Amino acid sequence: MVSSLLPTLLISASLVCNAIAHLELTSASGERLVLRDERCSPGTYSKTQGKPPCYDCLAGTYSKESGVSSCTAARAGYYIPTSKATAEIPCREGTYSASTGSTSCDACPPGYQCPSKALASPQRCSPGKYSTEGLKECVKCSAGTFNNIQGATSCCDCAAGWYNDKSGNTNCQLCSNKYPYSNPGTGRSNGCSATPGQWAPASSCNQQSSGICPSSTPFAIVSSIPKHRRVIHAPLCRGSGQKACPIYGYNWRAGAHHHQSSAIYECINILSDLESCGGCVQTFSGERRPEEGRDCSAIPNTGAVQCHKGRCIIEYCQPGFIKSADEERCIPNL
Repeated sequence: MVSSLLPTLLISASLVCNAIAHLELTSASGERLVLRDERCSPGTYSKTQGKPPCYDCLAGTYSKESGVSSCTAARAGYYIPTSKATAEIPCREGTYSASTGSTSCDACPPGYQCPSKALASPQRCSPGKYSTEGLKECVKCSAGTFNNIQGATSCCDCAAGWYNDKSGNTNCQLCSNKYPYSNPGTGRSNGCSATPGQWAPASSCNQQSSGICPSSTPFAIVSSIPKHRRVIHAPLCRGSGQKACPIYGYNWRAGAHHHQSSAIYECINILSDLESCGGCVQTFSGERRPEEGRDCSAIPNTGAVQCHKGRCIIEYCQPGFIKSADEERCIPNL
């Protein structure tokens, strides 16, 4: 009777559970007996003490052994993207998972780093460093910039009259009394000059706890043009994409005074001009500022860059650097 029912039982069991262990025995008389272990396989569970009927573990859970009555949720720092899993997967570097039972990992948020696998919580960037989204490690502020807050997403330019010649600094140094002038974002001590430039030296260079960077004030424009010939108000620019931008009294990068015979403004095509991309430029650091243009040529560590429709487009970065997630700058390829 048992042997006649055995094929029916085996077929029924195989339909209920995909993988049921079995053991084949041969009796002394040569009769072949098959004993089946009717326990749910790894990746499944059962509500009846681990025996059929079996159900797949849902995404975010797993079972690594046979015959379990429930599945285990993935730990924080791990994830399981599919059902019927037999193991949890650690989140890769640059990502994290804060909760149990996750089906995916989150990108490390701006201002934080995720330096190791299986991370349950991201780590804040320390002062002197910053990060954009999804970074394994925070990036040091470059020379000419700084920050002194935790969890920074960018760095501040050194104020006019200040400089910083090292990366990762939390403050800037004041230019000497002999050479008191410098542009914002100056990254070396010999960037300070005895000759007045565009910017008045700032009395302080501190970042507020809220993250607001120190400001710099342009000098009043000095011109040899007689007062009755000066154009104080911006002219009307006729060309498509053109805007009237001030011509400052001193071009720090060129090291020479501008010469303008009739006006203190000039019409610039802000849609394509590399040094006034998107608007009139007031800083030379290459950083984007609200309601200002951007000097694309000053973006650090770029290999090739252009101004297209008023936006700096980084084509590629110098060796050892890659474009950031927002493609606004070149960051170290860690």
